Amino acid sequence: TRGTMLYNLAERSALNFGQDFGEAPVNFKIIKSMNVMRSIINEGGCIDDNEEGYKSIYLEMNKIIGQMIVPIVQNYIHYASKDVGDINGKALELYSVAIFPQIVSCDNSYHESFYSRLIDLSNKDYTELEGSILQMQEMYNCLGISCDDVGVHFGGIMCEDHDFRRVKLAGYQSESYVQNYADFDRDVNQINLLLREGNSESAFELYKFGRNSANITVRSLAMHSDFDDLSTNRHRLYMMYERYYANEGGTNFADELISNSFKSEPFQTIPRAKYFVPIYIKAVIAPQYAIRSLFHAHAKCESDMDGALRAWDQGVAVLVGSIEGNEITGNMNNYGQSWFSLSKQYCHLFDCGDGDAEAPSVNVKMIDHLAEGRHLINLKNCNAVVNKVELIESLLVTPLLQGALYHTYQRAVSQQQEENFPSAFAFGKAIMPFLQVNIREDNYLENRFFEDDGEFEATAATDIWLAIMLSLDDLGVDCKDLGSDKLGLLQKDASFCDLSANMTHFPTPAPQPTVAPKQTDFPTPSPTRIDIELDIEILQGYSFNDLDAANNQARIALDVRDFSAQRLHVLSEKEEAEDIYNNGKYAKPLNLKKFGQHDEIFKSEDPIYNFYRDAFRNDPLFEGVTSDNLDSPQATLVDTYAHVVVADSLANSKDIELASESILVMTIYMKIVHTLSNAIDACKNSSVNGAQDGIDSALAYYIGVGQTKADTNGYLFYSFAQRAASIFGTQNGNGEAKVNNDIIGFFIDAKSLSDSCSADNYLTFRTKVEDITRAMNVPLVQYLYHLLEEAEYDTKESNYLILFGLAVLP
Repeated sequence: TRGTMLYNLAERSALNFGQDFGEAPVNFKIIKSMNVMRSIINEGGCIDDNEEGYKSIYLEMNKIIGQMIVPIVQNYIHYASKDVGDINGKALELYSVAIFPQIVSCDNSYHESFYSRLIDLSNKDYTELEGSILQMQEMYNCLGISCDDVGVHFGGIMCEDHDFRRVKLAGYQSESYVQNYADFDRDVNQINLLLREGNSESAFELYKFGRNSANITVRSLAMHSDFDDLSTNRHRLYMMYERYYANEGGTNFADELISNSFKSEPFQTIPRAKYFVPIYIKAVIAPQYAIRSLFHAHAKCESDMDGALRAWDQGVAVLVGSIEGNEITGNMNNYGQSWFSLSKQYCHLFDCGDGDAEAPSVNVKMIDHLAEGRHLINLKNCNAVVNKVELIESLLVTPLLQGALYHTYQRAVSQQQEENFPSAFAFGKAIMPFLQVNIREDNYLENRFFEDDGEFEATAATDIWLAIMLSLDDLGVDCKDLGSDKLGLLQKDASFCDLSANMTHFPTPAPQPTVAPKQTDFPTPSPTRIDIELDIEILQGYSFNDLDAANNQARIALDVRDFSAQRLHVLSEKEEAEDIYNNGKYAKPLNLKKFGQHDEIFKSEDPIYNFYRDAFRNDPLFEGVTSDNLDSPQATLVDTYAHVVVADSLANSKDIELASESILVMTIYMKIVHTLSNAIDACKNSSVNGAQDGIDSALAYYIGVGQTKADTNGYLFYSFAQRAASIFGTQNGNGEAKVNNDIIGFFIDAKSLSDSCSADNYLTFRTKVEDITRAMNVPLVQYLYHLLEEAEYDTKESNYLILFGLAVLP
């Protein structure tokens, strides 16, 4: 037992649990797994994107992590089994802290048992330690260990691995071994936890490879991989889904959609995965697998009763999940992670069924139908089984409709869309296949459901609600289970039974009047206007060495213009925005993404750029290493901060105007500063041409084409300064912003001074160039002041306030 690391702790802990026969079993197993991993790597398992090899490594790693918890558990039991004095109490607290996160990641219900009782300094309670040991033993399966791994404590504390053959699931008594199916919800719980922490890559791996349920993964459920022949038992809802998603993955539509949601590209297909993924699993993946399994049980009813009962129990296990517990009420804190939890979350909002929030009528009916269905299989009354499954199928739909009703309503009335849009999106994907009768050729209803332009109005929510009311009879949904309009969107407190009874057709929307485009701070360009030259009047006589080159650089303004004109909720326009940003359009080979990544800056000493990097170094937004293939392989996110800000504007707020403003005040601003810094370096090295080229380029990037004097009709920094000046009244008599007049004058002076560039007299040139960069701060500060004032009255300005805070802070 010499040593100081975990191996030694395992050896010492084993002595208290009758495992003192040579090397501790846990150490033997860990070393064995490490050797297995080494063999997989040596045999090429990690070469050429070998997913099977990677999966083997991943699963072996989870075995190691599970075994590493054994000495922690052993020490917890050891100290919990003794009289708790001061010293043992502190040791117990230590091991409680060490094991608490993994237990809670399995089941949030255990938070009270461990944190509040043993860790919380204000509420410690050591009176029920024996009960906490029993609760921990219940978690062994999720922790990846067994009673045999832990052993028997010398104090007589026994442990017996559970017989999972008779599992009670929210009142339903299973007779088959289905714990591995029920435990899929522990994977879901941990996926949600990882997404909340922003770790989408690990969440996706857990989705694909699983951890808590042997041989069952969330992905295998999504792909119905238990069923050999997908052409049989094509039940009503499944066929609706398959038809609706024919162009989005076909039979694998659920896996295709949810896999896309884990991606973290700037132009995500599914926004805000931490809200979308858990709902989609509860509303689509779990019930679709469950109903498929129940129909599979019916298919086996005549020829293979044991197989039929097993398939039936598997469907129930996935529909309910292990976290719900034994009673019909399920998990009292509603921490469940499958379909069964949805009614408890939404039913009370509509005063549905019998009004029991803990045991909604849909859940009670569901458990009754499931128990009766199992009994019918035992009786070999197979015709009655299929009728029972069809009733269950209709019950499944009810909480999906309630979730869609609630979140579309919230989208219409609430400014807080971070949760409501992806939640409504998930429920929309769950119920749109049922509402096909209401989808006209122009996909009117679908467009209303999934639009994300920040202007989701009550009329859109109303259309969706009316379509649901019209569909209730066709779906076999009991309107009493759905409840009433407690939210008041259609008719306050009116029952959905009354509302649906009065509907005979989906209303045709009135023709929409033509309205003028909404005025925004960022100018809306004329779609046919393409300016190709800088406006001579603005230049005040400034002369470029190479006017053609300057005009080409100034055309980056047109990229900003066309990028800002795209609507991100329209797929073709989203792709167009992505192409413009990544590849450029009018000023090739220049493009905005490369500007934002500061590629050339890694080769220079730009002080202002380094001020920004230093200021952002500890900001969570810029933590990590960039995945882009830059010239510098050591590039971190903070090195490419301007690109990160733009990408975050697109991914999180889906606001094209915010992203465009980010390009202007972060990307274009730093490109100008960087170009001026290079000009100073050239002047110091006696390169007149280099200094003048830098000044020319910076001025081209400052003004841009499409800009006329004293106007806000452009797209780059000159136009931005004009907007700021109009707010603060800091224009000259001719309407030009004073700061613009000053900056153009500074450029003229700097160009003149560049004729004398040398190592001995470059400081005069440098001082004039620094006058330019200092003056460029004026509109940034003006806008920050403006937004600080506006934010008191308009919460929508908060993202812009953050943006300008980032621009000015360094």
